[in-house]
Amino acid sequence: MRPSPPGGTSAAADAAAGGPAVAEAPPRIVPAAAPPRRLDATRPKGLRSFVAGRTPLTLPVSGHIVRRYGEADEFGQTTRGVTLETRPGAQIVAPFDGRVMFAGPFRGYGQILIIEHGDGYHSLLAGLERIDGAVGQWLVAGEPVATMGTGEPRPRLYLELRRNGQPINPLPFLATREDKGTG
Repeated sequence: MRPSPPGGTSAAADAAAGGPAVAEAPPRIVPAAAPPRRLDATRPKGLRSFVAGRTPLTLPVSGHIVRRYGEADEFGQTTRGVTLETRPGAQIVAPFDGRVMFAGPFRGYGQILIIEHGDGYHSLLAGLERIDGAVGQWLVAGEPVATMGTGEPRPRLYLELRRNGQPINPLPFLATREDKGTG
């Protein structure tokens, strides 16, 4: 096994069969300067703005949490997201409205998807078998974006939420059952 990246477990490390795949960090999300406002004909009407503290994220997959933000992993590194154990072939949905910023393989981490939600927020999904979105594509919360693998042991999805490029705990943002259907 290769050593875990310095400074904590990376997104892809949690996604890769329960341990780090390589000692490299996932793509760094650096907020860009806001471009001049232009009308984007591809942007769906009614996309919500991400407002910290008032915006519930949709749980991207049905499953149970096997590792929480800030917990030590099996290598003693602190995690920067949550890991959910899913059923084989599970469908993954967008956790919130946004635009795909990255979709595809990243170094030794496998398939990852990064969605920009606006106001400096991004979500990173890793551990995916297949991605059904493309860079630049607009998404609505709950829209299918990927599927999990079918191999053993049970697949694990890694979810990381970032604000201005820094990982933050996604658990307070995740919708409870009572939140579903509100928006």
